[in-house]
Amino acid sequence: MADIVLHPVTRAQMEQRLATLEAQLVQLDGGLLHLLADPAYRAKTLVNASRDRVSVQEMHERGVENAKRQLSAEAEKLRAVLSNEIKV
Repeated sequence: MADIVLHPVTRAQMEQRLATLEAQLVQLDGGLLHLLADPAYRAKTLVNASRDRVSVQEMHERGVENAKRQLSAEAEKLRAVLSNEIKV
């Protein structure tokens, strides 16, 4: 990957976004089971689970895993950019 020179404000924004992603990933590691207590979330999950013929728990777990994959991919891209930056 080519070396990158970031504006200090851009670097700060990227570092903040990375911190946010890492915090969200920690929350996802807990499974977000509290969401199942929310009637609106549970209703949507039930509709999706019925469509896919799986349990509400399974559908919830799929959603959590999908969110982890997406957030991890974004975090990895940010880390790659920040690690290849030339500090001037």
